[in-house]
Amino acid sequence: MSYCTRSDIEKRYGSNAVLALCDADRSGVLNSDEEGYITAAIEEADEDIDSALGGVYAVPFATVPNKIKTLSAMLAFANLCHRAGRQIELANSLHNLANEDLDKLRGGQMQLKGCSRTDAGGVSDSSAATFSRTKRDSSGNIVNREERREMDNW
Repeated sequence: MSYCTRSDIEKRYGSNAVLALCDADRSGVLNSDEEGYITAAIEEADEDIDSALGGVYAVPFATVPNKIKTLSAMLAFANLCHRAGRQIELANSLHNLANEDLDKLRGGQMQLKGCSRTDAGGVSDSSAATFSRTKRDSSGNIVNREERREMDNW
């Protein structure tokens, strides 16, 4: 499942802009090859998102958060600009903005609504990390056999 659709890109950047970037034969209508440019741009955008967030979120997203849909549309439109060799400055700006948000998501400065972060091993952070230890006094005698605590409350 793609994170965005042609319609999502057109809502954000305009159907005329998408047509202008993809209509290689200038017929005013996209043929199947030209439609393929959009599909390829979306696939590339989604791969970039999955690569950036794979260590912190379970990807691919089964339910696409709005932020991911927006980032996919931004990156896909930028990919279309690069493919067409047009609006390169805009494309670079969109790539930079999307990568800034991906960095924030990866670093925890931004969260995805309704999605739990995971570590690189796929362990969800939905519950607090816990550990256990055996307490000993200064002579090495066991004071309390075992105590389980959360890291934040230790």
